[in-house]
Amino acid sequence: DQDENSLSLPQLQNFIRRDPEAYIEDYRRQFEHFRSTAETLQLRPGRPQKSFNELTMFIAHVFHCYPNLREELNFPEILLRYLSKDPQQLHPEARRSMVGALLLIRSRGMIPLMKILPTLFRLFACDDKELRRTLQKSLLNDIINSTSTVGKAAGKKRKRRLNRGNG
Repeated sequence: DQDENSLSLPQLQNFIRRDPEAYIEDYRRQFEHFRSTAETLQLRPGRPQKSFNELTMFIAHVFHCYPNLREELNFPEILLRYLSKDPQQLHPEARRSMVGALLLIRSRGMIPLMKILPTLFRLFACDDKELRRTLQKSLLNDIINSTSTVGKAAGKKRKRRLNRGNG
């Protein structure tokens, strides 16, 4: 897929973080590639899709660099739709990369926990021990961080965490 002049996803990720505006067209191109591989995944959900997994995590890692494109590209909603439809049919690696991407976006405050929580809870029914372990760890950390009552600073930190992604 890549020619000699194109950048690898890790290289592009590094360049985007340094200068997002200079690489906006590359980001859009990679996002369109993600959409097309997502459509392929929809046709053959049980097959491994290494490029889909790589693109999913690439987009999740640089999603914060393009706040003006978030609504237009709808990345979290695309992931939630795939994970809600029939998650058992998805290849475990694809399912894990989508969950990892959502959790990364959530940790950066770009999507409220309440928006992804119903989908995450339904994923506990999947026959995927690694996925369940990841979900459990992430959800427990969110609960612990949102209910910590140690000192005044923890209260302020808790309020910030609860409000992240809601504005």
